[in-house]
Amino acid sequence: MAELADIIRNIPLFSGLSREDVAKILGKLEEKNFPAGATIFSQGEKGDSFYLVQSGAVQVVLQSAGGRSEVMSVLGPQDCFGEMALLSGEPRSATIIAVKDTTVWRLSREDWDELIEKHPTWLLHFCATLSKRLTHAEQQYSKGRDAFTTLAEEFYGSRSAQEQLFLRRACLLTAIDPKVVDQLLGSESGPLFLENLKKSQLPFLHSVDRDKFEFHGFFRDFLRDKLVAAEGEESVPPLQARIAEQYEQLGAWEQAVHHWIEAHDWPRAAELLGAHRDELLNGSAAALKKAVDQIPPDYFFSDLRLVRIKADLQAHLGDPGGAIRTYKEVLSQRGSAVLGEEAVARYHNMADLLLQKREQTQALNVLRSAVSLLEQETAALSGDILQSQTGFYWQKGPDGGISVGELAATRRSVTEDIVAFLSRLNQKGALSRWFGAVLGLGLFVYLWFWTPDIGLDQEATKLLGLLSFTLVYWVFWVLPDYGVALIFALGLILS
Repeated sequence: MAELADIIRNIPLFSGLSREDVAKILGKLEEKNFPAGATIFSQGEKGDSFYLVQSGAVQVVLQSAGGRSEVMSVLGPQDCFGEMALLSGEPRSATIIAVKDTTVWRLSREDWDELIEKHPTWLLHFCATLSKRLTHAEQQYSKGRDAFTTLAEEFYGSRSAQEQLFLRRACLLTAIDPKVVDQLLGSESGPLFLENLKKSQLPFLHSVDRDKFEFHGFFRDFLRDKLVAAEGEESVPPLQARIAEQYEQLGAWEQAVHHWIEAHDWPRAAELLGAHRDELLNGSAAALKKAVDQIPPDYFFSDLRLVRIKADLQAHLGDPGGAIRTYKEVLSQRGSAVLGEEAVARYHNMADLLLQKREQTQALNVLRSAVSLLEQETAALSGDILQSQTGFYWQKGPDGGISVGELAATRRSVTEDIVAFLSRLNQKGALSRWFGAVLGLGLFVYLWFWTPDIGLDQEATKLLGLLSFTLVYWVFWVLPDYGVALIFALGLILS
């Protein structure tokens, strides 16, 4: 432990602490083992721990927007990583992977916060240390950026006007494929210009895989500034839209969605996400989540397709709790005006009860049903879909005309239709009670006076009619809240 205490004191963040203070930190350290190839944490995850390598080795991997991974450094015994998590909790800036079997000491953010509460004066030292590190890093970054900008200016200035135009617009692409770059950008000599850039030996272009490239982040920013200066900020969305259209023609849905979002065309992005949901969900779930998260909340919650896609995505990625929160949020924002506050509260309560019983999947299904009902009610209120009894539906087109389609394409099961109808009726207060009275009276008259042959003698059939009237009256008049629960139970039994 004495050796470990000396190692801790040699870490800049803890260098000013006394031996007594270091001993308090030692008491919070947790030993963790990772086999070779294991990911300790991933870029973009929330920072929640600091690590000190005891034995073995780890590599620091930086992942670019185009999907390329680059090993930045390798850390061995007595090296540390993740210290910013203790101070800021910001997302991880890199991925850490064990190169071989590795043992680390881990200090969690929770334990760290507990120590800080007991020793608030530590923060003064840590802030001073962090300030020095940030100042040094900023100076190094500024020097490196200035040198890079000088190289970029020299190279860009030596190119022809046609090549400059290509470079400015190519900076909008996350990955550059020489085979299709001319189609995407409407250029003629894109592959030749890329070859010139490669031959320059300047650090402007990275190889993503065998046949694709991406610009260095600094160079992309440099070219973006040139694009805005030459063509104006207003030129960027139309260029992004053109690229998105070309990716659609190529069937590259992930890239098409990305560029529609960059073009701020949320409806087109939502349309593609809905049309190719399963393909994107199974092939590029992480990219799909990133795309959905970029859509502004106001538009996101106005399109229930996007809400369902995000919730399905969260569940697919192993985060059912996130899916439940997404459904609850949209019900809170939009449900009250359409379904009523009491109905929304019932769905929330049902989900919470199921969560208390650790039935997370059932809770998710209840909320999913609520959002589906909200979607149907919203469509009915806006007059988008009108159904007839003949098996067809009429749908308003974008031009205001009416198109006819087979109801089978949108029909749910009979049980779901009955459950949804009765549930909606129950939510309308007095109307539901009168419906219950008429229904109960109808059953009573039918069974009492017509006494159909249902396997019971005449007196038993009449008694069943009386019981039916009593039950329906009780459900719709006395305890309407239990009516929804009963309807759901009957629906589950019938299905």
